[in-house]
Amino acid sequence: MCNSRFLEEMPELEDMMVPGNSFETILRASIEMGLHPDIEDEKKDWIALRLSRHKALQTFERQWKSGHWEQINRYRTHNGGTLIMGTGISEQKRVEEELRRTQSSLMEAISNVTVGVDIYDADDRLSITSTGWQRIGPQNPDLFVIGKTFENILRKTVERGRIPDAMEDPETWIQWRIARHKEKKGSVEYLLDGGSWVQLTEYGTDDGGTMVTRRDITQRKNAEEKIAASTLEKGVLL
Repeated sequence: MCNSRFLEEMPELEDMMVPGNSFETILRASIEMGLHPDIEDEKKDWIALRLSRHKALQTFERQWKSGHWEQINRYRTHNGGTLIMGTGISEQKRVEEELRRTQSSLMEAISNVTVGVDIYDADDRLSITSTGWQRIGPQNPDLFVIGKTFENILRKTVERGRIPDAMEDPETWIQWRIARHKEKKGSVEYLLDGGSWVQLTEYGTDDGGTMVTRRDITQRKNAEEKIAASTLEKGVLL
């Protein structure tokens, strides 16, 4: 038996939904009617997968021919039968797709800027990172893993000797950097082990997270050093 909601999605199966027809019989009939847009060339494999899910009471998502999405849950009845319940998730799927497109567009935009951009969520875990950061000296991209916390990435960076200023007293430097990070404002500058200088500017986001931009300021620092050396030399001559 089935309810009217099922027949609204698959009116073609009304004649098949009668006592005595097996799940496999109804499944094969629905395939022949072209009611499964997700099926690929190998019908035999697809049917085997659906039958295994049915027997194992697996939960999965399915898209109907109409475009409607459902989450399918199966339950064993007291007499050994199977109760199949479908919950509409079309709106959830629409939101997920919009989020995916938005995030994809954001990542494309971030990847094209000349600065590195990292975005941490409200729990201070990395949620988005760009390739711009890799343009600032030799990097360790394996450290910038989605889901890792800011502190975890920072400690691993210090452990690898990437920041010379942190070598004398690593823990004190780490605690200073974390405190600045929590302020979610202003900029910090420091030298990397390869000789490059980086400027990090942090901003709080509306959802409680933090956006960090990383800019290579090596040329500016070198110019400042030359000016300072020239000024000192002129002072000595005078």
